[in-house]
Amino acid sequence: MRIFSFSLVFFGDIMLNSQLAKITESEKIEWNITELTTNHNFTTVKCNSKMIFRYGYDSENLKLYVTFRSKNRDTYSYLRVPKEIFENMNIAFSKGNFLNTYVKKHFNYEKRIDLPPL
Repeated sequence: MRIFSFSLVFFGDIMLNSQLAKITESEKIEWNITELTTNHNFTTVKCNSKMIFRYGYDSENLKLYVTFRSKNRDTYSYLRVPKEIFENMNIAFSKGNFLNTYVKKHFNYEKRIDLPPL
């Protein structure tokens, strides 16, 4: 079980309140998360998404890493992404739809040749 602190943020119909939320096994299922790990300033999430294999967030450098379910498992890093975006992605039912709507059009990115620590 992991603990996240959510701040008040609105994204479409998603609203998070200012309380500590414990992620339970049933919430992992509801949010399509299969594995969640935290190591220092880096959090990695494996999910049940048709588009995304896994994603991670580097809170020190404000980078969101996304590894796609492509043949080559292409990985991109999105730059200067606020932590609230990552937190909202965690609870979004459709990770791919969230990425397309709130990340891809709003943040610069780079394709990773050297794989991040996902």
